[in-house]
Amino acid sequence: MQRMSDPSQVTSPTLAVILRATEAAARLLASEGATEEGSSESAVHHMARSLNEVLRYAGIRLITTQGYKKLLASSGDSFGHLSASETLKDVLSHVDAYDALRSRFADDSSRAIFDWCLAMRVAFAQVGGASLTLFPAPVSMKDYDKHLAELARQRRGRVYDVAGLRVESSPEAIADSVVLEQYLLPGLVEPRSGETVLDVGAFMGETSLWFARKVGSSGKVIAFEPVPSLARKCLENVHRNAGQALPEIRIENIAVGARSGSCMMTERGDSGDAVIDTSTGDLAMVSIDDYVCTSGMGRVDFIKMDIEGMERYALEGAGLTIRRYHPKLAISCYHKGDDLRVLAGMICKQVPEYRLYLSHKSPTWHETVLFACCDARQVTSDG
Repeated sequence: MQRMSDPSQVTSPTLAVILRATEAAARLLASEGATEEGSSESAVHHMARSLNEVLRYAGIRLITTQGYKKLLASSGDSFGHLSASETLKDVLSHVDAYDALRSRFADDSSRAIFDWCLAMRVAFAQVGGASLTLFPAPVSMKDYDKHLAELARQRRGRVYDVAGLRVESSPEAIADSVVLEQYLLPGLVEPRSGETVLDVGAFMGETSLWFARKVGSSGKVIAFEPVPSLARKCLENVHRNAGQALPEIRIENIAVGARSGSCMMTERGDSGDAVIDTSTGDLAMVSIDDYVCTSGMGRVDFIKMDIEGMERYALEGAGLTIRRYHPKLAISCYHKGDDLRVLAGMICKQVPEYRLYLSHKSPTWHETVLFACCDARQVTSDG
């Protein structure tokens, strides 16, 4: 490994993270016994060469074709690798924007999560899942497994009895939403009694029920889930918890996007892996602005989104609602490689007064959540 730059002497926080992550990845590759590049012009060879070219200014010979191929094959997560590679490309193309975003976060904890997220994803682009060994997640796998073991003890047939709720869903989804409360930032961004919540990407309703417990009988939860089978599970879970003084929980079997109309959807088969293609199709889609206008709900206090990379389009279609009501936001920002920069930029453009926070309550690269809130939530009649 050749080194010509020192991260401690780089003035850009983003470049310092890139150098630190790249150097750690290079050390790992060296320890794996990577050999010199061959002459093959395969896709793997091309990717290795591209990474070397794009990081050449850092003064580090990043990777060989054989080393890259070996670690890519062992990562077992092609979607994660693709997303992380997009992050690496985006960070290198917008260093100043990432520096500005880092300074925009409202507390040191969020900036620490931001640094970890960039370092982990830059390394993931180079060495796959081994990046989580180089840069461990804020939640350890050991602790996460303890939560799953406790949930297993609370299982009755297909249903989990957890936090006063009876939920049929995957244990991971329940752990993330109900146990670890990934969409809550205590004292800052949290659903409160009597509020109206939009749960965009409800999966089987575990998060919707969690929101319902928080807002109480005087609140309201509207859950959007475009996959029919999952929307039915949402409804079953709501009925399963009837009589618990929960608020109205409205299940909408519809996609959320930048506009109202129709779209197409593909499903990769994993939990939450519905991907919406905003083109013509036979699946109904609505913008949040249109829904709020026509439903007569009055106001919106909290918006949560986890819709597999479609968050930017849903935010675009919620501009008027966000400017008018300044709702608290909890937005998943890990699906697309540039999600963090793009989503934060959209939110700040819509409401410059928003304070931004970042959280990650998972032992994997998944589940990074971008939060936003205002000190004084001004409400106007026309946005």
